[in-house]
Amino acid sequence: YCCFMILQLISIEIFQIIEEGFSYLKQFWNWLDMTSMTLNIMFFYYNAAAYIDRERGITENHRQDIRTIGSVGMFLMWIKLFYWMKLFEGPAHFIT
Repeated sequence: YCCFMILQLISIEIFQIIEEGFSYLKQFWNWLDMTSMTLNIMFFYYNAAAYIDRERGITENHRQDIRTIGSVGMFLMWIKLFYWMKLFEGPAHFIT
């Protein structure tokens, strides 16, 4: 399910890049979107690679790196969620 969501978000960002062109890169929130999606893709890729190559084993340093990538990616997704919630009247007064 998470991979499907990430692919859907990537397709939305690609359409925005095509529509807006270079001006897409001038907005902070677009950079935040690209960074969080890239980190989440890296997290899923490294987890899948570690699972497939489990015969060799994975070191604790690599596990910590994978967890760090995943946690930063998820933190950025939470920032986007809180920003998005500001659009609605009910939760907006809790966020601002």
